[in-house]
Amino acid sequence: MIHSDLHIHSEYSYDAVLPLATILEKAKERGYRQVGVTDHLNLPNNKFIGCLSESAKHVLEAKKTNPILLLGVELTPIEKPFYDFNRQNPTSEGYSPAGYTPPNLLAGESSYPLEMALSKEELMAYGVQYAVAAAHGYIDVPHPDVRDKMATIAAWERMQLYLAADERTTILGHPYYHGLQIWYDDFSVIPYSTHEELAAALVENGKYLEMNVDMLVHPKTTELFRHQYAEYMRFMFEKGVRITYGSDSHGGYGDQRPLIYPYLEKAGFKDGDFSELDPADLWQ
Repeated sequence: MIHSDLHIHSEYSYDAVLPLATILEKAKERGYRQVGVTDHLNLPNNKFIGCLSESAKHVLEAKKTNPILLLGVELTPIEKPFYDFNRQNPTSEGYSPAGYTPPNLLAGESSYPLEMALSKEELMAYGVQYAVAAAHGYIDVPHPDVRDKMATIAAWERMQLYLAADERTTILGHPYYHGLQIWYDDFSVIPYSTHEELAAALVENGKYLEMNVDMLVHPKTTELFRHQYAEYMRFMFEKGVRITYGSDSHGGYGDQRPLIYPYLEKAGFKDGDFSELDPADLWQ
Protein backbone atom coordinates (compact mmCIF):
# COMPACT_ATOMS: atom_id res chain seq x y z
CA MET A 1 0.00 0.00 0.00
CA ILE A 2 2.81 2.44 0.90
CA HIS A 3 5.85 2.59 -1.39
CA SER A 4 7.69 5.74 -0.30
CA ASP A 5 8.70 7.59 2.85
CA LEU A 6 8.88 11.36 2.49
CA HIS A 7 9.50 12.50 6.07
CA ILE A 8 12.72 11.26 7.68
CA HIS A 9 15.29 12.96 9.92
CA SER A 10 18.94 12.08 9.44
CA GLU A 11 22.02 12.39 11.62
CA TYR A 12 22.38 15.97 10.32
CA SER A 13 19.24 17.21 12.06
CA TYR A 14 19.68 18.79 15.50
CA ASP A 15 17.38 16.19 17.10
CA ALA A 16 18.18 12.98 15.21
CA VAL A 17 20.85 10.29 15.02
CA LEU A 18 19.71 8.18 12.08
CA PRO A 19 22.62 7.61 9.66
CA LEU A 20 21.95 8.50 6.05
CA ALA A 21 23.50 5.17 5.03
CA THR A 22 20.90 3.32 7.13
CA ILE A 23 18.05 5.30 5.55
CA LEU A 24 19.22 4.30 2.08
CA GLU A 25 19.86 0.69 3.04
CA LYS A 26 16.39 0.23 4.54
CA ALA A 27 14.67 2.12 1.72
CA LYS A 28 16.22 -0.20 -0.87
CA GLU A 29 15.32 -3.29 1.17
CA ARG A 30 11.69 -2.13 1.25
CA GLY A 31 11.61 -1.29 -2.44
CA TYR A 32 10.76 2.36 -1.90
CA ARG A 33 10.27 4.44 -5.01
CA GLN A 34 11.08 7.70 -3.20
CA VAL A 35 12.80 8.41 0.10
CA GLY A 36 13.07 11.96 1.40
CA VAL A 37 15.38 13.37 4.06
CA THR A 38 13.61 16.29 5.72
CA ASP A 39 15.83 17.62 8.48
CA HIS A 40 14.47 20.38 10.69
CA LEU A 41 14.77 24.06 9.82
CA ASN A 42 12.81 25.58 12.69
CA LEU A 43 14.50 28.97 12.92
CA PRO A 44 16.63 31.22 10.68
CA ASN A 45 19.68 31.19 12.96
CA ASN A 46 23.14 29.65 12.93
CA LYS A 47 22.09 26.39 14.59
CA PHE A 48 19.42 25.47 12.09
CA ILE A 49 21.12 26.93 9.00
CA GLY A 50 24.11 24.79 9.94
CA CYS A 51 21.90 21.69 10.08
CA LEU A 52 20.45 22.48 6.66
CA SER A 53 23.88 23.03 5.16
CA GLU A 54 25.18 19.68 6.44
CA SER A 55 22.05 17.82 5.39
CA ALA A 56 22.13 19.30 1.90
CA LYS A 57 25.83 18.55 1.42
CA HIS A 58 25.56 14.88 2.32
CA VAL A 59 22.17 14.14 0.80
CA LEU A 60 23.00 15.73 -2.54
CA GLU A 61 26.26 13.78 -2.69
CA ALA A 62 24.45 10.50 -1.91
CA LYS A 63 21.74 11.35 -4.44
CA LYS A 64 24.28 11.10 -7.27
CA THR A 65 24.24 7.30 -6.89
CA ASN A 66 20.80 6.91 -5.31
CA PRO A 67 18.15 8.41 -7.62
CA ILE A 68 15.30 7.51 -5.24
CA LEU A 69 16.74 9.96 -2.69
CA LEU A 70 15.18 13.42 -2.37
CA LEU A 71 16.42 16.43 -0.41
CA GLY A 72 13.61 17.94 1.58
CA VAL A 73 13.32 20.06 4.69
CA GLU A 74 10.85 20.30 7.56
CA LEU A 75 9.54 23.80 8.25
CA THR A 76 7.30 25.10 11.00
CA PRO A 77 5.41 28.39 11.45
CA ILE A 78 6.82 30.88 13.94
CA GLU A 79 5.58 34.30 14.97
CA LYS A 80 7.01 37.22 13.00
CA PRO A 81 8.80 38.99 15.91
CA PHE A 82 10.58 35.73 16.78
CA TYR A 83 11.48 35.24 13.11
CA ASP A 84 12.89 38.78 12.92
CA PHE A 85 14.95 38.26 16.09
CA ASN A 86 16.49 35.05 14.73
CA ARG A 87 17.26 36.68 11.39
CA GLN A 88 19.30 39.29 13.24
CA ASN A 89 20.97 37.12 15.90
CA PRO A 90 23.04 33.92 15.77
CA THR A 91 20.83 32.18 18.36
CA SER A 92 17.37 32.61 19.88
CA GLU A 93 18.87 33.20 23.33
CA GLY A 94 17.60 36.38 24.94
CA TYR A 95 14.38 36.68 22.97
CA SER A 96 11.58 38.14 25.07
CA PRO A 97 9.00 40.29 23.31
CA ALA A 98 8.13 43.26 25.50
CA GLY A 99 4.61 43.19 26.80
CA TYR A 100 3.74 40.01 24.92
CA THR A 101 0.43 38.46 25.87
CA PRO A 102 -0.60 35.25 24.10
CA PRO A 103 -3.72 35.91 22.01
CA ASN A 104 -7.01 34.23 22.83
CA LEU A 105 -7.85 32.88 19.39
CA LEU A 106 -11.17 31.53 20.63
CA ALA A 107 -12.18 35.08 21.53
CA GLY A 108 -11.17 36.33 18.11
CA GLU A 109 -8.09 38.20 19.29
CA SER A 110 -5.51 38.86 16.61
CA SER A 111 -2.05 37.35 16.76
CA TYR A 112 1.29 38.09 15.19
CA PRO A 113 1.67 37.15 11.52
CA LEU A 114 3.33 33.80 10.88
CA GLU A 115 6.56 33.18 9.01
CA MET A 116 8.94 30.30 8.28
CA ALA A 117 12.71 30.17 8.48
CA LEU A 118 13.78 30.75 4.86
CA SER A 119 12.18 31.75 1.59
CA LYS A 120 11.65 29.23 -1.19
CA GLU A 121 14.46 30.85 -3.17
CA GLU A 122 16.83 30.55 -0.21
CA LEU A 123 15.92 26.90 0.26
CA MET A 124 16.44 26.15 -3.41
CA ALA A 125 19.91 27.69 -3.20
CA TYR A 126 20.81 24.80 -0.88
CA GLY A 127 19.38 22.29 -3.37
CA VAL A 128 16.16 21.61 -1.44
CA GLN A 129 13.50 19.95 -3.62
CA TYR A 130 10.42 20.10 -1.39
CA ALA A 131 9.22 20.92 2.10
CA VAL A 132 7.20 19.14 4.74
CA ALA A 133 5.62 22.03 6.66
CA ALA A 134 3.93 21.26 9.96
CA ALA A 135 2.49 22.98 13.01
CA HIS A 136 4.50 22.39 16.15
CA GLY A 137 3.31 25.22 18.35
CA TYR A 138 5.27 28.36 19.10
CA ILE A 139 8.80 27.16 19.52
CA ASP A 140 10.74 28.54 22.51
CA VAL A 141 8.47 31.56 22.98
CA PRO A 142 5.49 32.32 25.24
CA HIS A 143 2.41 30.66 23.82
CA PRO A 144 -1.22 29.91 24.67
CA ASP A 145 -1.79 27.27 27.31
CA VAL A 146 -1.18 24.15 25.25
CA ARG A 147 -3.19 22.12 27.73
CA ASP A 148 -6.39 23.91 26.71
CA LYS A 149 -7.78 21.72 23.94
CA MET A 150 -10.01 24.23 22.16
CA ALA A 151 -7.48 27.07 22.30
CA THR A 152 -4.80 24.79 20.91
CA ILE A 153 -7.08 23.42 18.20
CA ALA A 154 -7.80 27.01 17.14
CA ALA A 155 -4.06 27.72 16.98
CA TRP A 156 -3.43 24.53 14.98
CA GLU A 157 -6.23 25.39 12.55
CA ARG A 158 -4.76 28.83 11.98
CA MET A 159 -1.27 27.45 11.37
CA GLN A 160 -2.45 24.65 9.08
CA LEU A 161 -4.50 26.99 6.90
CA TYR A 162 -1.48 29.28 6.68
CA LEU A 163 0.67 26.35 5.58
CA ALA A 164 -1.91 25.13 3.06
CA ALA A 165 -1.68 28.47 1.26
CA ASP A 166 2.09 29.00 1.47
CA GLU A 167 4.25 28.38 -1.60
CA ARG A 168 6.90 26.64 0.51
CA THR A 169 4.57 23.86 1.62
CA THR A 170 4.70 20.74 -0.52
CA ILE A 171 3.35 18.35 2.12
CA LEU A 172 1.34 19.42 5.15
CA GLY A 173 2.96 17.33 7.86
CA HIS A 174 1.34 15.38 10.72
CA PRO A 175 -1.99 17.27 10.98
CA TYR A 176 -3.13 17.71 14.58
CA TYR A 177 0.02 16.28 16.09
CA HIS A 178 0.37 17.42 19.70
CA GLY A 179 3.50 17.14 21.82
CA LEU A 180 1.50 16.71 25.04
CA GLN A 181 -1.04 14.36 23.38
CA ILE A 182 -3.96 16.27 24.91
CA TRP A 183 -6.49 14.96 22.38
CA TYR A 184 -4.96 11.55 21.70
CA ASP A 185 -7.85 9.82 23.45
CA ASP A 186 -10.62 10.98 21.09
CA PHE A 187 -9.96 12.71 17.76
CA SER A 188 -13.60 13.78 17.45
CA VAL A 189 -12.78 16.80 19.62
CA ILE A 190 -11.48 18.40 16.40
CA PRO A 191 -14.51 20.14 14.81
CA TYR A 192 -15.69 18.53 11.57
CA SER A 193 -15.86 21.95 9.89
CA THR A 194 -12.09 22.30 10.18
CA HIS A 195 -11.61 19.14 8.10
CA GLU A 196 -13.81 20.52 5.33
CA GLU A 197 -11.98 23.84 5.34
CA LEU A 198 -8.51 22.33 5.36
CA ALA A 199 -9.33 19.83 2.62
CA ALA A 200 -10.62 22.62 0.38
CA ALA A 201 -7.48 24.69 0.99
CA LEU A 202 -5.14 21.79 0.27
CA VAL A 203 -6.91 20.88 -2.96
CA GLU A 204 -7.12 24.50 -4.12
CA ASN A 205 -3.39 25.00 -3.57
CA GLY A 206 -2.25 21.60 -4.85
CA LYS A 207 -0.74 20.41 -1.56
CA TYR A 208 -0.22 16.89 -0.24
CA LEU A 209 -1.24 15.74 3.25
CA GLU A 210 0.93 13.42 5.33
CA MET A 211 -0.19 10.23 7.02
CA ASN A 212 2.38 10.31 9.81
CA VAL A 213 2.95 6.87 11.30
CA ASP A 214 3.23 8.21 14.86
CA MET A 215 -0.44 9.15 14.87
CA LEU A 216 -1.35 5.45 14.64
CA VAL A 217 1.37 3.93 16.83
CA HIS A 218 2.05 6.44 19.60
CA PRO A 219 1.62 4.67 22.96
CA LYS A 220 -0.69 7.42 24.22
CA THR A 221 -3.12 7.14 21.31
CA THR A 222 -6.18 5.02 22.08
CA GLU A 223 -7.63 2.42 19.73
CA LEU A 224 -10.57 4.77 19.24
CA PHE A 225 -8.24 7.62 18.24
CA ARG A 226 -6.30 5.45 15.80
CA HIS A 227 -9.42 4.35 13.94
CA GLN A 228 -10.79 7.90 13.96
CA TYR A 229 -7.53 9.28 12.60
CA ALA A 230 -7.37 6.70 9.80
CA GLU A 231 -10.97 7.60 8.93
CA TYR A 232 -10.00 11.29 8.94
CA MET A 233 -7.25 10.55 6.43
CA ARG A 234 -9.72 8.64 4.27
CA PHE A 235 -12.15 11.57 4.45
CA MET A 236 -9.41 13.92 3.23
CA PHE A 237 -8.47 11.48 0.45
CA GLU A 238 -12.07 11.27 -0.73
CA LYS A 239 -12.18 15.08 -0.79
CA GLY A 240 -9.41 14.93 -3.41
CA VAL A 241 -6.37 15.49 -1.18
CA ARG A 242 -3.29 13.50 -2.15
CA ILE A 243 -1.93 11.51 0.81
CA THR A 244 1.75 10.73 1.40
CA TYR A 245 3.43 8.60 4.06
CA GLY A 246 5.96 9.83 6.60
CA SER A 247 7.74 7.72 9.19
CA ASP A 248 9.14 10.86 10.85
CA SER A 249 12.01 8.66 12.00
CA HIS A 250 14.72 10.25 14.17
CA GLY A 251 16.63 7.24 15.49
CA GLY A 252 15.83 3.65 14.62
CA TYR A 253 14.30 2.99 11.22
CA GLY A 254 12.12 -0.06 11.69
CA ASP A 255 9.37 -0.72 9.17
CA GLN A 256 6.14 0.30 10.91
CA ARG A 257 3.87 -0.02 7.88
CA PRO A 258 2.54 -3.45 8.98
CA LEU A 259 1.41 -1.87 12.27
CA ILE A 260 -0.71 0.79 10.58
CA TYR A 261 -2.10 -1.19 7.63
CA PRO A 262 -5.00 -2.69 9.63
CA TYR A 263 -6.25 0.82 10.54
CA LEU A 264 -5.81 2.14 7.01
CA GLU A 265 -7.45 -0.90 5.40
CA LYS A 266 -10.45 -0.70 7.72
CA ALA A 267 -10.83 2.96 6.75
CA GLY A 268 -10.93 1.95 3.08
CA PHE A 269 -7.36 2.51 1.86
CA LYS A 270 -5.93 0.16 -0.73
CA ASP A 271 -2.83 -0.13 -2.88
CA GLY A 272 -2.58 2.86 -5.19
CA ASP A 273 -4.23 5.36 -2.85
CA PHE A 274 -1.01 6.73 -1.34
CA SER A 275 0.99 9.18 -3.42
CA GLU A 276 4.60 9.76 -4.24
CA LEU A 277 5.66 13.27 -5.14
CA ASP A 278 4.88 14.19 -8.73
CA PRO A 279 8.08 15.42 -10.44
CA ALA A 280 6.14 18.55 -11.37
CA ASP A 281 5.79 19.34 -7.66
CA LEU A 282 9.52 19.15 -6.97
CA TRP A 283 11.25 22.52 -7.03
CA GLN A 284 14.30 21.28 -8.93
